[in-house]
Amino acid sequence: MECLDELELMAASSAQVFAEPDQEAVERWQRIFGYSAKEGAVRLAEQRQELMALVSDSLWQLARQHASGHDRESYSHWLRLPQSNAILANPGERQSDRQYLLRLDGPLDSVDEDAKQAILQWVAHKQSDYRPLFISHSPARKDFCAHSLYPELGCDTTLPQHRLSHSSITSFAAEPLPRPAQDEYPVWYFFYGTLASTQKLRELLHHLDGSPDEEYELYRARVSRARLTNWGHYLGVKDGDGPVHGSAFLVRTKAEEETLMSYETNYETSNLVAGFRNIAAEHAGYEEVAAQILVDNFTSISDSVNLVDGIPLNTTMTTSRAQLLQQVAKLPPTGTVTDLFISHTCDTITWYFEFGTAPLPTRGIAILFVNSEKKIYKAYREVNNAALLYNIGKPECASNFTATVGNMGPKPSNSTCKSYLAGGA
Repeated sequence: MECLDELELMAASSAQVFAEPDQEAVERWQRIFGYSAKEGAVRLAEQRQELMALVSDSLWQLARQHASGHDRESYSHWLRLPQSNAILANPGERQSDRQYLLRLDGPLDSVDEDAKQAILQWVAHKQSDYRPLFISHSPARKDFCAHSLYPELGCDTTLPQHRLSHSSITSFAAEPLPRPAQDEYPVWYFFYGTLASTQKLRELLHHLDGSPDEEYELYRARVSRARLTNWGHYLGVKDGDGPVHGSAFLVRTKAEEETLMSYETNYETSNLVAGFRNIAAEHAGYEEVAAQILVDNFTSISDSVNLVDGIPLNTTMTTSRAQLLQQVAKLPPTGTVTDLFISHTCDTITWYFEFGTAPLPTRGIAILFVNSEKKIYKAYREVNNAALLYNIGKPECASNFTATVGNMGPKPSNSTCKSYLAGGA
C-alpha cells in the first residue's frame, strides 16, 4: 500500500471513532455474525476505535464481489475472526441445490445432549426411517472453581468459614488464586486403583510422545478426610474420616490428561466382563450384579448350552433377565474362570475365557452387546460342549474316548478400539 493510501485509510477510520453505531450497521452485524443487538453495537464500536482495523480500499474493491451481504467494516471484522468462526460467519449466497460432506473433527468430534436432540429433530423432519447412532462416551470429569478451593474432600469450601480470604471479586487480582487452574499443566493426579501402575500408565501414554519408561514415575501418596467406597462396580473416593493411600503422578499435558480421563471406558469393559463372569460361573451375589449390568429384557443365544439343556438349536435361550436368573439358579458354580482375551469396540465386548473344570478345561467365547446406558442387552456365547459333557460323565463321551490337554493356548491379553474411543479406551 502506498503511504498516501495508508494515511487516507487512517483518516477515514478516525472519522468514525466517535460516531455512534447506526442501526443499519448493527443489524448487518447481527445478521452476519449472529450477535445480539448489544454485542453487535459493542463489537462495531470497538472496531471503530482501531484506526488500522479497516481493510484497504483496493482490497475491498477486489473482495466485495465475493462477500455478499458485507460492507467494508463487517468484512474487515470477518477477516479478523478465528478461522472456525470466519467460516461459519461468511454469509455468501445460499446454494439450495448443493450438498456437502462434513468431516466430524475438532469441535464437531462429539455432541452434547442439546445437539443430539437437534439432530434427531432434523432427521424426523426429513420423515426418514434412518436413526443416527449415538455412542455414549463419558470420560471422567474435571471441574475446578476459579475462585475457591471447591471441590475438596471432607470440607465444604463453599461455606463462609472455609472460603478464601478474598472479600470481593476486585480483590482477586491482589491475592493468589487457587492452583492449579482448570487448564494448567503439569498437574498432580492421585491414583488409588488400576491407574496406580507404571505398566498401565506406559500402556496408555507411551503413544503420545514415546517417553522413556522412567518418566512414568509414581510416588507414594495419601489424601486426608477420605474413604474408599463402591459405586456400583467402581471403586471411588468420597468424604471420610481417614486417609486413603495411593500414588501421585504428574500429568504433563492436556493430551495426557484426556487420555487418562477416557480410561474409564476400559474400566467399564472390565467391570461388565467381571459382572457377567459372576453371573455365568461364580454366582457370588449374582442377582444383585445382574440388576446392575443387564437390562430387563436381556436376551441370550447359545446353541452349545441349548444342546446340553435339551432346548432346540437355533432358538433364543433366554428372553429376559429373570429367565436367565432362573437358569443360573439351577446350576452349580464352575469355579475359577480365566480371561484369555478381552476386546471391545464402541458397543460390543468380545470375551474369550476358560472355566477351571476338571479333568478337562472348558473354553468358551461370548460377545456382549452394550447399550448407551452401559448395560448388556444381548449375549452370544458358546462353550466347548465336548469337554463339558466329558467332565460331567455323560455316557456318550465316557466309553472309548480319551482326551489330552496341550500347552499352546493363547496367553491372556486384551485389545481396544482406539479409532472409536479417545486414548484407546
